[in-house]
Amino acid sequence: AARKAEADFEARLAAARAELEAEIKRLQAELAEALRRLAEEHSKGEADLAALKASKEEAERKASEALDKAKQDSDEALREAQAAKEAALAQAKAEAKAELEAARAAAEQAAAEAAAEASKA
Repeated sequence: AARKAEADFEARLAAARAELEAEIKRLQAELAEALRRLAEEHSKGEADLAALKASKEEAERKASEALDKAKQDSDEALREAQAAKEAALAQAKAEAKAELEAARAAAEQAAAEAAAEASKA
């Protein structure tokens, strides 16, 4: 159970990481496109240049917000996976303890029966 929880945790973390990397690549492409447009428009005049600069800043702001959100989502997934892992470990420990107690009780019963048989003989 603990290994499964750890594997699930690793899979979710890898998925969150892949999602974050894809989002970063998309945002980098958006930013590169905004910069390319900015370079093309530079020759059109200062008014157009100022508007494109604002557009670039907006794209950077959105990229920053998206990266922050992706990091928060990744952190949340990490916390959830860690909690699931800890719960699975606790459950596995409780089950192992219960099995140990059952085995101990069975051994004590067998010892008591053997003692009773020995006292009869």
